[in-house]
Amino acid sequence: MDMLLLAAACVASVWGIIFLRLAGLLGLVVAMLIAGTVFGHPFFHVSALTLDRALLVFALVLWAIQYRLGLLVAKPWSSADAILAIFISILTLNVFLHNWRVEGMEPVSRFAFYYAMPMLTYWLARQCSATLRGIQGIYVTMAVFGLYVAGTAVMERLGWTWAIFPRGAFPFCVGYC
Repeated sequence: MDMLLLAAACVASVWGIIFLRLAGLLGLVVAMLIAGTVFGHPFFHVSALTLDRALLVFALVLWAIQYRLGLLVAKPWSSADAILAIFISILTLNVFLHNWRVEGMEPVSRFAFYYAMPMLTYWLARQCSATLRGIQGIYVTMAVFGLYVAGTAVMERLGWTWAIFPRGAFPFCVGYC
């Protein structure tokens, strides 16, 4: 089993390098969003580490390397960025000035996963340079992803659970779709 995981990691590394070469940082951010939606906590997790969280850390490291090498230029702040920074600062103070250790540090994890991760994702996407080809790629990716989600909802509604991949990808849809 360990050899199989090692082989899968090697294959994933090679394809990851090819993907990064073609899609860049913006493609990695889009892949992170899709991975978080489809392959979230029910599909894969090691303690608090999930695939989307690992991709977020990798995207931040990649941004830092590209910024340090001068391949990316930091975008100037807009008024929307300032409002977002104030909002996140108030939420941070609110979490840590109250009892944040309650119930296994649930307030901290909610802040990190519901507010800090989306804010970091926005900030990373904003720092990327978008080309016409990149934007068209995002449009195509989101259209295919929308078809996948719609198809999954139809299959769940019809009761075709055998055709849904991965199982439990959209647990919010059970009983409602």
